[in-house]
Amino acid sequence: LAEGLGCSGLLAILMMAIIMWNYCFHSLSPVASISIEFLVEMACNMSENFLFCYLGISIPLTITNAKLSLIIVGIIALLVSRFLSVWMTALIINLTKSAWKHIPLTYTVVMTWGGLRGAVAFYLALKMNSEYKNLIITTTMSLIIFTIIGLGGTTKPVIKFLV
Repeated sequence: LAEGLGCSGLLAILMMAIIMWNYCFHSLSPVASISIEFLVEMACNMSENFLFCYLGISIPLTITNAKLSLIIVGIIALLVSRFLSVWMTALIINLTKSAWKHIPLTYTVVMTWGGLRGAVAFYLALKMNSEYKNLIITTTMSLIIFTIIGLGGTTKPVIKFLV
């Protein structure tokens, strides 16, 4: 329905899952709850594996006209927006909650460093209709590669450093 109306099907599925989780989860028996949780986790892992395989296969096909200046600006914007969104949210939560419910600084650093890797951005770049579609896909792929290799590859050392 969302695709037919010109909306993002991916975001519609996400919203449906959030709504159904709150509505249906409490109606299930304990056995059904555990089974559904396992099934959803398995589906998530399979989807993630498929996505990374698709990304890996499509890298040589989609990176056609990379502009280094645009990629550098994108990386800076990605890091700044990630920092601002996580740290501002943590600050607001820490100001409004009691001391024992605060988000520790180490958690905030890990959430900033090891956040999302770009699956939604890749999907949206592929669905875009523009004369600059190839440039946007190339830049998006470059940012995803940066987050996977640069940030994802160094998440474990960052966690070890913080602990």
